[in-house]
Amino acid sequence: MSLGLPSSRFDVTSLDFDAPAARQHSRTEWEALEADEQATGNPVQPDLSISHGELKLLLGRNAAQLEVSKARVSAEDCARSAQVGGFTEANLYNWEVKPKTVLCVLTDKGNIVRAQVSRIVGGQPGLTSAPPKQIEFTVTVWNSST
Repeated sequence: MSLGLPSSRFDVTSLDFDAPAARQHSRTEWEALEADEQATGNPVQPDLSISHGELKLLLGRNAAQLEVSKARVSAEDCARSAQVGGFTEANLYNWEVKPKTVLCVLTDKGNIVRAQVSRIVGGQPGLTSAPPKQIEFTVTVWNSST
């Protein structure tokens, strides 16, 4: 799966591991999703979003950011790491997410996700004006019923 920077600094790109789907939203569409979330209490569908150079975990999810050497492959280990948490957002201008980084995520549907950054496209580390254009993930999803 891949998550690209929005075409406009006002837009939002999102990734939903449960669907699975990536989507770009205009600011108006995104604000409508957030308003619906506040009115109904139901979380927005995507799990991660990128806007204004920030990779963010959305409300209703838990996640941990791990180095690949410390990230085990089992659903139980990933779920345990995500429950402990620690990841809420990363600044892409500061390159806080690097290749081989693993995100363990508990989605709003209760699924367990191990998303490893397999490739970063564009940008240049060390230059705050050159964030990555796209982050590609290798994703494993364990269904909450298993």
